[in-house]
Amino acid sequence: MRRFQALGISTRILLPVTVVMILGCLCLGIHLARVTKQNVKETSVRTARQTASQFLKLRQYYTANVTGKAKSAGLAVAYDHKANAGTIPLPATMIHDLSEEFRKDPSGIQLRLYSNYPFPNRRGRTLDEFGQSSIPYLEQNPGATFVKLDSIGGRGAG
Repeated sequence: MRRFQALGISTRILLPVTVVMILGCLCLGIHLARVTKQNVKETSVRTARQTASQFLKLRQYYTANVTGKAKSAGLAVAYDHKANAGTIPLPATMIHDLSEEFRKDPSGIQLRLYSNYPFPNRRGRTLDEFGQSSIPYLEQNPGATFVKLDSIGGRGAG
């Protein structure tokens, strides 16, 4: 205490102000990091919901306007359409095929369908941790959104 009193008046004023400012900046930085992470999560979830909704509408449109006409024209609708001439993909297969195309795109967009009842050509697949967690959750909460922050391809959730 005597050392502090021995300092000049300007130093006695500036030292506590400097300490308070440093602590304030530190607290502000921590708060901004937390708020930024929350905003990124909320934006990502909103964007994912919109994307899923668009693909649901695409699948519904394809079912209502393509598969019926294709069947009437003598085409088959099947999961193994690539191996069979005169066959178009089932709606879910179309979404799987589109997701494969997205994986080739450098933008990083990924779309995956998860199911406890895969097509015969997908029976050997194993679900990742997200699929293993999301399916039971969504079966219990059909209208809910399953959210999990994770690292994908070296890009992390932080």
